[in-house]
Parts: sequence; C-alpha cells; structure tokens
Amino acid sequence: MIKKKYKLIIRFNIIGCIFLVLTIFSFVLMHHLKTQGFEKATSLAENYEDETIKVGEASYVDIVERPVKICRYSDDVTYYEINDGDRFYIMRAGNDWYDDMMDGIAEDGEFHVVGSVLKISDSDKETIKEHFNDKLPDNVEPWTKESFDDYYKGVCIQYMYPVRMAMICVYVGLVLALFAFLFLLMGIKGFVSFNKTLHGISDTQLQMIDNELLDPATMVIKVANTYLTPRRIVYADIDLAFIPYEEVARAYRSDASYKGVHSVFVTVVTRDGRKHKIAMMNALFKGVNEAVDTILSEIHKRNPNAVIGEEQ
Repeated sequence: MIKKKYKLIIRFNIIGCIFLVLTIFSFVLMHHLKTQGFEKATSLAENYEDETIKVGEASYVDIVERPVKICRYSDDVTYYEINDGDRFYIMRAGNDWYDDMMDGIAEDGEFHVVGSVLKISDSDKETIKEHFNDKLPDNVEPWTKESFDDYYKGVCIQYMYPVRMAMICVYVGLVLALFAFLFLLMGIKGFVSFNKTLHGISDTQLQMIDNELLDPATMVIKVANTYLTPRRIVYADIDLAFIPYEEVARAYRSDASYKGVHSVFVTVVTRDGRKHKIAMMNALFKGVNEAVDTILSEIHKRNPNAVIGEEQ
C-alpha cells in the first residue's frame, strides 16, 4: 500500500511536469503570435496604396473615428466601417471589443487595430453594399459590385487575429500554470515527505508495516487517510508518517484556516519533541469530528500514558 501511495506521488510530479511543459509551450506560442501580429504587421493603408494586399497577412490600421456598425457576420461578430482619416476600410470584429475601441479613441485620439486581412464572401459583400446604398442620398451614385471591389479590394481586416489567439494562449497558459503549480506542489511535498520517512527503513520493515495495514484489526479512517494498526499510526496522504503508539507523548486536535479554507488535523507530539501533523482534512468534509475523536480515542487506548486533547 505504501508503494502504491509513493507511485501516486511520482504520478503527481509527472503530471505537474507535463502541465509545466504545456504552460511553457502556451507562452512560447503566445509570444510567436504576438510577434506575428504586432512586429510583422504591415500598414493596410500602404498596402491599399501600393496594391500589395495579401489575404492572410497581418496588417494594422490606426482608426481615428468611432467604428460604424454595418451588419452582423455571426451572433458575436460584426462588420464595421472604420477610417484612419485618409480612407475607409471594412473591419470584422467581435462585439466585445467595441467598447475597447471607443475607449482607446476617446483617450488617445486613435485606436491601433491589428489583425489579418481576409476575403469578404460574395453574400457578405452584397449585404454590406446594400447597407451602404440604403444610407446614400438619392443624388449620389449607388455602390456597384465593381465599385465596391475597386475601393475595398474585396477584403476586410479581422481585428485581433492572430493577436486575439495570443491572448487566448495567455489565459490557457495561466490555467495550465495553476495546474502545474498544484500538482508539483503536492508531488514535491509528497516526494520529500515520503523519502524522509522511508529513509533508513528496510524493505523488510516496510513489508511488516504493509502487513499491519492488511491486518483485520487495523482501523481505517478513510476521510483522514489514516490507518490505526495494532502497533502504530500510519498517515499516508501527501505526507507520510509512521508513529508507534509508545512514542506518542501528546495528541490533540488542531484547526487552521488559510484564505477561507478551514482545515482540521491531529497534531501528534512524540517523545523526542517532534510534532507530526496527521489526518489533514477539510473542515467541510462529512465525518471530520468523528474521525478526530476516533483517532484520539484509539491513541489513548493504545497508550494510556499519552496526554490527549491538550494543545500546548
């Protein structure tokens, strides 16, 4: 059983390392996408002027006026008409970015739009063209397919792509980093505790402890990962402890709280003055109080000389 617990600790470390590698990959990908988006983006205005527009290329436009909504592309994406003070462009962007653009223009007088140049489908072109024509006065020549393609070149800039993908990588990376931290924290803590406890214990002694754990007389406190064998207390969770009953000088309930998480555990003080925290449980778990009472009662039964329930 102890070896199985140890293998579990090793798995925690392996999983933590995998999450760490994925975290690093996410941030490397984020850096690559941001580099592609910001550093390699070309001016869309210059591309229009030079007629060097390339679909899929990262470009930018510094817009100076409020984006004007044209029509919806999907439920959460809209076509906008934007301008940089010299000419107009068509932008496709998520609705959630509209307020950011407005704030940027209000604060700085312009907003830096970075994205990818994409082709506009024929059906979307027709919808956009109809929208423009509906807004034109009667004495102005309406847009035709030819005039639309001649001016807009049949493309739009999709805002925040690939930069938007870079931001998604950041969020994913942070989540992966959290998992990596938690698994490595448990894994390393367990690795240190298990190796410290197992140091100097022979395979024969370990087999004897395993046999005790299988003894029908052993009391198993599952909620606390604690085993009360006929000869000793075995605590096998992230930490590992073997405490013979005759070595117990004091044992008492302890409570701790960290950032709103309340934990309950049993502190065992051995005759050499060392303190061992065993039976670590979340206070919200069912049967916590009963588990603590059972452990303290069993320790007292096995060692009447131990002082029970007095924290010093």
